[in-house]
Amino acid sequence: MTTRNILFSQKDSCYQAVRTDLKKALFQIRSRDPNTVYDPTRALSSDIRIGYLNGRPVERLVITLRSAGCGWVRRGGGCTMCGHYPGTTRGEPLRPLDFVRQFQKEMAFYRDRNVPVLCLYNSGSMLNEEEIPGEALAGILDMVARKEGIKKVVLESRPEYCSKEKIRWIRKQLGSKRLEIAMGLESSNDQILALTLNKGFASEEFRSMVEEIKEYVPVRIYILLKGPFLTEREAVEDAVASIRFARTLSPREIHLEPATLQEHSLLHSLHGAGYYRLPWLWSIYEVLRRIGRECRVYVSPFSHMPRPYHIPENCPACTGKIRDLLTRHYNRTFDLSPLHAYSCACRQEWEDTLLEEDPRPLAERVIQGLEAIRAVEAVEKSI
Repeated sequence: MTTRNILFSQKDSCYQAVRTDLKKALFQIRSRDPNTVYDPTRALSSDIRIGYLNGRPVERLVITLRSAGCGWVRRGGGCTMCGHYPGTTRGEPLRPLDFVRQFQKEMAFYRDRNVPVLCLYNSGSMLNEEEIPGEALAGILDMVARKEGIKKVVLESRPEYCSKEKIRWIRKQLGSKRLEIAMGLESSNDQILALTLNKGFASEEFRSMVEEIKEYVPVRIYILLKGPFLTEREAVEDAVASIRFARTLSPREIHLEPATLQEHSLLHSLHGAGYYRLPWLWSIYEVLRRIGRECRVYVSPFSHMPRPYHIPENCPACTGKIRDLLTRHYNRTFDLSPLHAYSCACRQEWEDTLLEEDPRPLAERVIQGLEAIRAVEAVEKSI
């Protein structure tokens, strides 16, 4: 099936109706998030992952601050694959000092480790002052600027908050530290962005926003593998096309983000209705194989917060080995040769999956998927 077959014009009469229905479903899902008790001075998480400095693999520290949550969730329902919102305060503002204390407490756990790359996340946008007040960010960046071991800082944000003025201000706060901005494009296909992911922008709008700031700061771009309503083959083809689109924007890094299942997300609800399966690990390999030497693509280690309850897999016989080869060996070396030679009986089943087609227009898939969710919810309420 070609991309043309699954899409339809934005002038189609049902286009806006489908988008409205999708957003309504997302708002309903977010409204059922649990009211988790939290300490405002404790970050959501921190861990060590593989990063890159001067083209070489190094340790990077990822700290996810607890904040009010992504502004796009409150404004537009959020992205369909995202289950980060339960790890936030759900719109409840925190004091600037709370954020500073969160950062201090997490850094204390790593005082004896030389970690040259620091990534600061907040389950939303670090550059949105409604989520992270400027006073809080200034306090954190001041501490970072005084830590000699940190050479590079990565801040994650939606692109609409990444103005030239904000970037200049952050660079001034960091002094000699390198800065990188990480942004999620997910797909270069506008219909997929609008109807399956609810990203809130089109691919050329993303390009314009990157072009505006990349003169001042290197960017990292995230590409999603297998959002909802796509077949396995469509998901692979879209990820490959999107990586190639991202490459035209000259990013410092491209990260492939295979979908995971977090509670209180549309993916979670679709999976529960029997309407979604996570990508195979073989599909991750296939995307990397097709890209080949065009560019180096990092594979996300499935370490989202709150933690996913299910991550991509193959069969029980090879899942552990393939995950390790992808997220450890490949991410350090960008060498796929061990995967070229790896054989497992489940590979034929995956290849059969790639032959599956869905003749329905994308809009129809979305409508029927949302109807399936509502049917499951109606049954659960009746029990």
